[in-house]
Amino acid sequence: MRVLTWNVNGIRSVVAKFGNMKALLEALSADIVCLQETKAQLDSELAVVQGWESFYAYSTCASGSGYAGVATYCRTATASVPVAVEHGLTGTGTTAGARLDSSAAAAAAGPSPVSVMLCEALGVELEQLAALDREGRALITDHGPFLLVNLYGPAITSEERVEERMAFKMLFYKVLELRLQQWLAAGRACLVVGDLNISPAPIDSCHPPADFDAQRSDRLWLQQLLAPHGPGVVDAFRLHHPSRRNAFTCWNTVTGARVNNYGTRIDHILAAGRIPAGLSAAATSAAPKGPPGVGRCSFFQWATAPKVKAKPAAQAGAGRQAARYCCKTCQMEQ
Repeated sequence: MRVLTWNVNGIRSVVAKFGNMKALLEALSADIVCLQETKAQLDSELAVVQGWESFYAYSTCASGSGYAGVATYCRTATASVPVAVEHGLTGTGTTAGARLDSSAAAAAAGPSPVSVMLCEALGVELEQLAALDREGRALITDHGPFLLVNLYGPAITSEERVEERMAFKMLFYKVLELRLQQWLAAGRACLVVGDLNISPAPIDSCHPPADFDAQRSDRLWLQQLLAPHGPGVVDAFRLHHPSRRNAFTCWNTVTGARVNNYGTRIDHILAAGRIPAGLSAAATSAAPKGPPGVGRCSFFQWATAPKVKAKPAAQAGAGRQAARYCCKTCQMEQ
């Protein structure tokens, strides 16, 4: 099974260059496609694609839906269509494929066990956790044999808000780490894919500063997560290409830096549990052939995950009728 991740930096403009959503997905030649920075709400034009199941998370902040956002597409003929979907990382949003963040049922039920655990472990209030998910930065899909986390990590884009946004970013990733620890303790295999907005090592930057390792707390966090003595998470790309240089995924479009490949590697596939032994490939590669100018992150990565056995469509589709991110029902493989 091929899992692909790509920061599209605006899904509508990319779809326009390929003609339609189906043409874009087919050009990617993957079983599961994880997109970040979609900058769009769910609608039929993007979500209803013959042969694919789609799942969306988007910003509900005051800034609107044209910000952040992630989407996961699963090819129904070959991929493991998820049996459960969670919107966000914190347990304050979506549980098992149904949006609960704004429903009366969620308010009546109270905090989820996940959000209670996170509040206690991190010493934060429930509202702080909820704020992490309002930007539409994460989708968790449970495919049975493995969990897939599609992420668009927070970036630091304003000098005036550096401290505020770094604190937000670090809380986001501490939540991710605790969820990973919980899943691994339960024996689950996990893939975390997407634009983490972190370049982990000097080799992943075109011009690293002398104090690269000590410069940023988010970078140190990722290095510790990937360390041999850490929780058992591996960088799938570095697993196969430990010394490859100039494998960048992000370039400054204002300066035209992609022409000279003057960039950084901030898009990743992280694997944990049983998955690393089953990864047969992980790479960065040029965007599929098609109209030029597909955006700042027109490089992507893929991983080959373990194949899973087919189950009846009725079983695979159970409980997803109410899911706001599931737009069509058809024969599925798991």
